Amino acid sequence: MKERKKRLKRLLAVALSLVVIGGSVNLPVLTSFAEDEADGSVTPVTQTEGLDVSETEPEISDEQTPAPTEATPTETTPTETTPTETEGQGGSEEAGSEGETSTINVEVKGTNVDLPDNDELFAGYVDQLFYAGANDGIATLGEVGADKLTDPKKKAVYDNLKSQIEKIAAGTVTSTSGIKISYPVSWTLETLGITASDSTSVINAVKSKLAADIDPIISYLLMDCPYDFYWFDKTAGYAYRFDLTSGGGKYNVSQLTFEFAVAYEYQGAGGWTQIDAGKVSGVKAAADNAKAIVAKHADKSDYEKLAAYCQEICDLVSYYDDAAADSSMPYGNPWQLIWVFDGNPNTNVVCEGYAKAFQYLCDLSTFSGNTVCYTICGEMDGGTGAGGHMWNIVTLDGKNYMVDITNSDEGTIGSDGELFLAGTKANADGSYTFTIWGEDIKFIYDDDQLSLFGAEVLKLSETNYVQKPKLTINMPAVSVTYGDAVSENVLNGCSVTDEDKNAVDGIVVWASSVTSYGNAGQNTLKAVFIPKDMDTYASETFSVKVTVNPRPITVTAQKAEKVYGEEDPALKYVVDSTTPLVTGESLAGALARDKGEDVKKDGYAINVGTLASENPNYKITFTGNVFEIKPTSNYTASAAKEQNVVAGVGAFAKPVFTGVNNEEIPGAVTYSYKDVSGMTYEEVVSELAKLKVGDTAKVTYTFVPGNGNYIGRQEDILFTVRDIEFIVDGQQATIKNAVTVKSNPIYGDSWTDIVKIKKLTAKVGDESDSEAGHFTLDVSGMPKAGEGQAFRVLYNGKLGGKEFKDQEVCSGVVTVAPKALTWDVSGLQAVDSQKTLVGNTATLFGELKVSGILSADVSDVTFSPESRLVGTYADTKPGEQKVTLAWEDADYTAALTGTKSGNYTLPASLPEITGRINAVYEDTNVPESTDEVQYKLVFETGISQVPETLKDNEKLNTPAKIEEQMKSEIKKKLPEAGDSVEVYDVVLMIKDKNGNWEKATQENFPKNGLTVTLSYPKGTGKASHDFAAAHMFTVEMNGHKPGEVEFPTVEKGDAIQFKVTSLSPISLGWKEVKAVGGTGNNTITNSIPRKSGAPKTGDTNTILLYALFLMLGAAGVGYSVKRRTMR
Repeated sequence: MKERKKRLKRLLAVALSLVVIGGSVNLPVLTSFAEDEADGSVTPVTQTEGLDVSETEPEISDEQTPAPTEATPTETTPTETTPTETEGQGGSEEAGSEGETSTINVEVKGTNVDLPDNDELFAGYVDQLFYAGANDGIATLGEVGADKLTDPKKKAVYDNLKSQIEKIAAGTVTSTSGIKISYPVSWTLETLGITASDSTSVINAVKSKLAADIDPIISYLLMDCPYDFYWFDKTAGYAYRFDLTSGGGKYNVSQLTFEFAVAYEYQGAGGWTQIDAGKVSGVKAAADNAKAIVAKHADKSDYEKLAAYCQEICDLVSYYDDAAADSSMPYGNPWQLIWVFDGNPNTNVVCEGYAKAFQYLCDLSTFSGNTVCYTICGEMDGGTGAGGHMWNIVTLDGKNYMVDITNSDEGTIGSDGELFLAGTKANADGSYTFTIWGEDIKFIYDDDQLSLFGAEVLKLSETNYVQKPKLTINMPAVSVTYGDAVSENVLNGCSVTDEDKNAVDGIVVWASSVTSYGNAGQNTLKAVFIPKDMDTYASETFSVKVTVNPRPITVTAQKAEKVYGEEDPALKYVVDSTTPLVTGESLAGALARDKGEDVKKDGYAINVGTLASENPNYKITFTGNVFEIKPTSNYTASAAKEQNVVAGVGAFAKPVFTGVNNEEIPGAVTYSYKDVSGMTYEEVVSELAKLKVGDTAKVTYTFVPGNGNYIGRQEDILFTVRDIEFIVDGQQATIKNAVTVKSNPIYGDSWTDIVKIKKLTAKVGDESDSEAGHFTLDVSGMPKAGEGQAFRVLYNGKLGGKEFKDQEVCSGVVTVAPKALTWDVSGLQAVDSQKTLVGNTATLFGELKVSGILSADVSDVTFSPESRLVGTYADTKPGEQKVTLAWEDADYTAALTGTKSGNYTLPASLPEITGRINAVYEDTNVPESTDEVQYKLVFETGISQVPETLKDNEKLNTPAKIEEQMKSEIKKKLPEAGDSVEVYDVVLMIKDKNGNWEKATQENFPKNGLTVTLSYPKGTGKASHDFAAAHMFTVEMNGHKPGEVEFPTVEKGDAIQFKVTSLSPISLGWKEVKAVGGTGNNTITNSIPRKSGAPKTGDTNTILLYALFLMLGAAGVGYSVKRRTMR
């Protein structure tokens, strides 16, 4: 155990030194420079809604990684060019032209952080997993970067990289490349500290700025989680790339894409950026198996536990003789501990594994006495042989004993227990010799063991441990109150006897694991009996049944109130200080009150609610209180403050009162007019009828509600006498009876849709007019969205010899809801290659639009999101997959702009679309290959990238458009093909002189063309179907422009073949032909590559190999460690 701690201390010392450095100076501890590509430049790209089609990732052979290169952070190699330079216009072109994008690579090699070697870091990582949660676990420095990085953007890079590195270490993510991290930054020439705007100057300045930001972040990560970097090749280093865009005088970076070199011994099959997940996948399972062993023997005495652990280990593994003889098996190999508990009978260990496994089980155990285990290093002569050895010393009942699990296994010299809890006299030199069956076995401590453990641990008992008599412990049930402090006083009733029924003196204490009595109820806890006579008896752990009674408390509710119609406030209470809660606790649940929402004289009683049921650890004595509901004045009256009455009539609409629940409030209304109060409606009408046309009168009404929920009110009405009245169904026209208003109108509804005028009659004296056309609205068209959209009903007609123009019948307002738009995803596509897919991040093409804007508003409403849209696949298997969309800026909320944008609302959440992951296959049987030049074709079952030359072609600037065009061209050639068309993206790879595959260029493409071989699609055959092929040019050649299509001649043999003069998009279509004689059964069972599966294998036809295609080399890094053979 101490050896493990010693190693961890060394590792943590490194991290501590970094903390000291990080606390006083900046941390540009990593070197940074841009590496030239083979052709001296990096291909620039244009980004379309998340597309990254950079072809600049270095390809490294399987045999070697790049040699370490010494450089300072300021050393840069400006090899990148802007698109203008690529077109041959020279390096003087400014880097600030609108819309330009360049992909820049930065490689950082040879970190200056002095980390231990990878195997030692892996050992620390194993310790983290095995000792997770144990009090003897590893306290790592995990938050220095989190504390020191105050810039939110840098902190986000740190957090995202840390999360990804943890997943890589755990084996849940196997690729260390293509780690995309959002990092939106912008500079001007001034903030870059330069005056020249040529691309080389700008790129160098940006790289310098980024190096100052990124290098400290990586340093903090190496400092905070060194064990999680066990796989990292610090010599080869890491790299990142970024897209540099320019426009408006600014230079912008939105995202960084990282890749880390993997140390050779931890690489997977994919090369230097692939982790071998198998190395770590079994670690957690082994730890769980070990913990299960400890749980299995938890109720046994200390001696019984130790004996059981010895037997369990010997049952699980055997001694690995070949490894003991192998000098390459280093001391400190973490697999020794894993192999004991991995459940695999074929993984065996040497003494280190035996000793560490025993130590680990002891570390996880709760012993009743002061039992402690130590792991010892030294030399052994005899037993399994002479040489380095590792064993254990166990302190039991105050004395130290030898425990050599290795030599206690079956077939060894101590298999009968002679070296388990053994003691003997020390030799003069401090070594110990055990004589077994006439043979001497000598154990000699290493020189550093005395300083590590001290003489008090290394000095063994002179006699073997003798198992003490079994004790009988009688412990009466214990009763306590929840929250009581743990005390040995409750154990005073315990009595102990030995096998001869003799009373045994001693003390009883709670086991160290008992820190509380637990929740209310019946609990079983562990206690330890420590005998007074330790020479005769051993300490024993036993179970105690404890009744934990609920803690009594007094809770008093506080008085509460609300206004009628409002929501109830939270009901509060106080806990009496004489019966407090357990420190740090609060009560769950809430008080309640008697049901009812009306104003009530004595209010409503507040009761205990769910406090009692949700707090079983407490016995609540409850004192209630009163919840009062007060009347409200929050209601509406239908009476307009200004009204018209007809001369000689005087009638008006009685006020109607509407409450908070849209109910009509009952009650009494009286009126006051000319200092006369308490008048009835009829008396007021009689007075108003006496007035002449043009007179006005102020009438005050008093409303007394018929229930206690509402407060009464007084309001004035100003009446104007007119000579015309409007009638609806014999009643005076009001806004409530003269029109029908549409429920919940939305923007886009016209006024005539929203307000329907009922049958109205205008009356003057004995004459009347009910002509519908004489009653109209004063508004037309459609109202805006919002509250308070006003309208009036007007009368225009002739009555009683008088012309009435725009005479108001009634007026009102409506609330118009905004029109809800829907998402239009018809122009949005998610498609990726299985080869280039990073995690489950989808590459998006096109744009997300909205649907539902009225044609008249199209020019006045715009949807232009300010955050980039990102997508996530639900699954990463080839084929169609659901894609969840999100804004790259998690805090961004999309909004409409424009003068009429307030009339619309966007959907509450982003849509889900169906994306596609294209499978990737290889064909190495290319007829044009020779001994001197070897080719292979890489097929992708669909298009996932847009060639540079087609990005400005509106008809071909997305994968979907390219695929549709290729299918359309096939149908021109083969109209009967229908849906029987497949489209491929095909790349030609050429093996270079170093044995590495690199992408073919126009210059080294076979001059006489290239033969493409395809298997027959399932259900087709040579005799049963005709085929047509199409090839789209992506560069200008042979008189063809990019986007144009040629139709190579298809030859049918054992497979389909045709010859092309360049590659990229290729499509194949087929139609069935009527058989003339014979069976027509020439169908080849091997299918064409399709979007939903792997190729078939095992026949003689040309087979497209299913490949992950990360052709990056495995890194071979030499290292030197101090090795020690352990017997």
